[in-house]
Amino acid sequence: MNPFHSLLASTQSRRLGRLRRPMTQRPIVLVITGSIGGGKTTLSNLLREARIAVFDSDQRVHRMMAVNGRAVSRVARDFPESLRFNPQNQPYIDRVSLGNCVFADDRRLKILESILHPMVELERKRFLQNPPRLGPKRPCQRRIMAIDSPLYFERLQTGGSRVFTRPSDPCNSLPNWVIATVAPDFLQKQRVMNRPRMTAAKFAGITAKQLPSGEKSLRADYSIPSGIGKAASRRRLRLALTSIRSIT
Repeated sequence: MNPFHSLLASTQSRRLGRLRRPMTQRPIVLVITGSIGGGKTTLSNLLREARIAVFDSDQRVHRMMAVNGRAVSRVARDFPESLRFNPQNQPYIDRVSLGNCVFADDRRLKILESILHPMVELERKRFLQNPPRLGPKRPCQRRIMAIDSPLYFERLQTGGSRVFTRPSDPCNSLPNWVIATVAPDFLQKQRVMNRPRMTAAKFAGITAKQLPSGEKSLRADYSIPSGIGKAASRRRLRLALTSIRSIT
């Protein structure tokens, strides 16, 4: 074969190989939301069962305020009454004490949010860039990841963005599907009141700052009931994921 023809054939083969290679698809991002005591933890665990990585905002905040947490010194500066030391004389933030500091005090709550929200947002972006893999990649199926955002709709009302952004994404956005968990009011209250050091006044103060679970359910793309048994919730979640994969 003529050397020129051989080189041309090789170049064409490489080009065809690139064309046949599947394009990298952006992952599907689910936002998990719901009122306090609405069943978000159960739903997050069901997603992990389905090998979907979940970013738990509350868990990240707990780590930030624990011993060696990156938010300890910053929070202690503005809320010194919440600072504690363990037997090894290591500082940490007592979350119950901190909650008492901001309860019914919107000014101090905004100060706390200005400290924690940027830290959580940074970790969320890192999660979207490099989420943990919980199982083998399934062929011909887009990857799904989830973000637990309890106050998602409340943030929208105060000017927050509907789309979580990722710096490495050329469109600077990701597809979003919102799944809300819903529990009857009596069950929601029962769950929350069983938490350590929870009071009726504190519960009322928390719910006053949140949209009713029914309203969140109406605004969400999908709704998963809580309190009807884990098997039923699992079935509803499976149907939602099947629907999302078929239309995304």
